[in-house]
Amino acid sequence: MTQRPPLSRERLQGLVRSLGGEDAFKDLMRQFYRAMAHDLMIGFFFDGKDPDSVADKQSLFVLHSAGLIQSPPEHGPATAHRHLAPILKGHFDRRMRILEEVLLNARVSAADIDTWVGFEESFRKVVESRS
Repeated sequence: MTQRPPLSRERLQGLVRSLGGEDAFKDLMRQFYRAMAHDLMIGFFFDGKDPDSVADKQSLFVLHSAGLIQSPPEHGPATAHRHLAPILKGHFDRRMRILEEVLLNARVSAADIDTWVGFEESFRKVVESRS
């Protein structure tokens, strides 16, 4: 894994601007969550859930983290996954691969992919289950 510089609000704001604004960002987030929901390895995490609704919650989290919206989301990464089956390293790795595929298919720049992936990776230790 490549070493990434620390993420700042400015980098996240730049990512959202570069993608075309909040609506375009939310659309990509929905594509990402739909892809995860249909994936053979991690799709079971979305059983009984609307992936668009989950994506919208994640969008709010990222937009709040970027300082683009004031209202914090209901749950952060530490609490949002409590009710799920354990999320193991392989599950998180697969999630990251799907994110990269969705962003590459959308022709997102390498710099913006790096920013988004870096943001998501920063929560790995909080989201992954320890066994």
